Amino acid sequence: MEQVQTHHNTRVEQLEGELKSAFAKRDELAEKHQQEIEKLTSERGGQLETIKQEVEAALKEIHAAELARLEETNNSKLNELKLQYTRQHDQEREAVQKEHQEALEKLKQEHEVHNKEHQEALEKLKQEHEVRNNEYAETLEKLKA
Repeated sequence: MEQVQTHHNTRVEQLEGELKSAFAKRDELAEKHQQEIEKLTSERGGQLETIKQEVEAALKEIHAAELARLEETNNSKLNELKLQYTRQHDQEREAVQKEHQEALEKLKQEHEVHNKEHQEALEKLKQEHEVRNNEYAETLEKLKA
């Protein structure tokens, strides 16, 4: 169980690292594109402003799509890990339940054996008591006669 939890935590950390790396890459690309746009703008003038806005809009869309894809991939992997963890936990729980059920059945059988032995011993004692009681009654009758 701890191994699964450790694997789960490691994988989550790895996915978070990938996401941070993607954000850093996006920021780096955005900075690079911004510098290129500023360079082109300073060289060309007004018509480049329109191109700049179009490029910025396109880049924002691309970045948003890439981030959405990465987030979806990471969520999918995270959900898969959660499902694996749940399945393993359920299997372990079922194994423990089976083990407990077997132990309970064994105890019930042992109890039945002991109970039967006690009932037999009790019956024997009752019979011995009845025999002695009859002998005592006979002895009393003889003494009275």
